[in-house]
Amino acid sequence: MKKSLKVLISTVLVLVLMMTVAFAVPGRDTAPGQLKKDYSETEQFNFKFNDMTGYDWAMKSVQNMAFMGKIKGIGNGKFAPASSAKQIEVLIMTLRYLDLEDEMDLDVNLLPSFKKLKAQDWMVPYLNLAIENDILTEEEAEDFNPNKPASRSLTAVYIIRALDMVDEAEDMQDDPLPYNDASAVPEDRIGYVNLITELGLMIGHNNTFQPNKPLSRAEMAVLFERMYDLEYDHKVIFSIKNGTDLVRYYLDGQEIAEPTLTKEGYNLNGWYTNENLSNTSKVTFPYIVDGDATFYAEWERKEFTVTFDENGGTTVAAIYADEDEKIEEPDEPTRDGYTFGGWFYDDEDFEDAVDFDKFKVTKDITLYAKWNPIKYTVTFDTKVETTTVAAITADYGTDIDDPLDDAEGFDGWFFDDVEVVFPYTIIKDITLEARWSD
Repeated sequence: MKKSLKVLISTVLVLVLMMTVAFAVPGRDTAPGQLKKDYSETEQFNFKFNDMTGYDWAMKSVQNMAFMGKIKGIGNGKFAPASSAKQIEVLIMTLRYLDLEDEMDLDVNLLPSFKKLKAQDWMVPYLNLAIENDILTEEEAEDFNPNKPASRSLTAVYIIRALDMVDEAEDMQDDPLPYNDASAVPEDRIGYVNLITELGLMIGHNNTFQPNKPLSRAEMAVLFERMYDLEYDHKVIFSIKNGTDLVRYYLDGQEIAEPTLTKEGYNLNGWYTNENLSNTSKVTFPYIVDGDATFYAEWERKEFTVTFDENGGTTVAAIYADEDEKIEEPDEPTRDGYTFGGWFYDDEDFEDAVDFDKFKVTKDITLYAKWNPIKYTVTFDTKVETTTVAAITADYGTDIDDPLDDAEGFDGWFFDDVEVVFPYTIIKDITLEARWSD
């Protein structure tokens, strides 16, 4: 510990320069890859990044670290696997591995007087924590550049310190490195590289370690997943059967609850230890972990309901369909005085018509009937040559007034000897006959 080496900085450290990468910390906005939070089980099982093409070797590690709340993407569904991991990123990931983040005091700014530190004030608690826990030395902190890419050899140093294996690394300082580029490894890091290789955490590529090459974000995810694999007794794989396996690590005898998650269009019917989902292999929760295990999810396709709002027409039965299933257009409903104008997604402007040749069911939905009123004509037979009344053509349901209401000697309009009452509602083509007093 190096608390005695720290001095109190009376003013807040704020050297806000043009940052090549942003981070998120408790109470700040989300940023590339470093906001630790408690995800719901549903969220945890839905970590999918759309820029992982060509990184199949790292896909599961990235998802598992996101699943454990240790790392995030950069937004818009991206992880940026090829981007270099910054020194501050690797340092924060190391602290998270040790579960130290909750110990940060965000109100205290205890740091040595760094000459070259280019950090925003939110980084200070992380650096405090790293120094307090011997992940970062005061001397290293003087030259610490949070935005500088973390080299593979520097990462090895942080990891070995986090594992509390510095003595073991020093014992391997004089051992020959098993790499063709051994001469490129900084002299003070030889033991660390030897040990991290022996642990199987970093194994190089094509017999080279590439000690000065920046660690990529994809490599960082793989590395830290290997570290968690070292720490816990057992690994439980949740196979959700959509091409993705997710991993959780547990101690021997740890009790775990059944994960509750969702998959669009499906219901989860349980977990099985047999990939064939046989009844005898169904997992009972809470489950006591006593070894490595793989659980397979049983999904049942969910039915969605297509409801038809007839808007005054004859009844149309609802249709039940699986996700992405195409359905046939139902028989047209009928409505007195109207012609059917089709099915629409909205019932206000009727602008978005349903094309059943392309329509697929993706959720519960209501479709609305559009109706076009039929126009009818009311013809008036005055029975006298001296008086004429023009016919009226209007939509079904239109009310009209008596065109001869005040005419002298006019006794009313009749249809089939029945007097018509006004206002009259048009419901069909009709001829009304006038009657006059003698």
